[in-house]
Amino acid sequence: MKRQSRRWCANWKEELSIQIAIADLTYLGHFSDHAVNEPGYVVEADVYRVQGVSSVTPAAEIAEIAWVNPTAPTTLRLAPLTQQQLLPLVAAF
Repeated sequence: MKRQSRRWCANWKEELSIQIAIADLTYLGHFSDHAVNEPGYVVEADVYRVQGVSSVTPAAEIAEIAWVNPTAPTTLRLAPLTQQQLLPLVAAF
């Protein structure tokens, strides 16, 4: 788990321009759902909670970032994994 956490910290630095210490991560679980744009495929995600990050900047392969209130309706088209599993999870915090 620690090796995977190090990899994610490096990935978040590259893709979101944020520094995260492994000690600041709380593993919430592994989730999966069907891929919205690729029929027959499944998206899998290891989800972490991170506290203390106040801003992120899209970088590398990330084109844009949108903040979504997990308890309010949105007009954004969200993937099933996000809409049905992750937003309810986040709303519990």
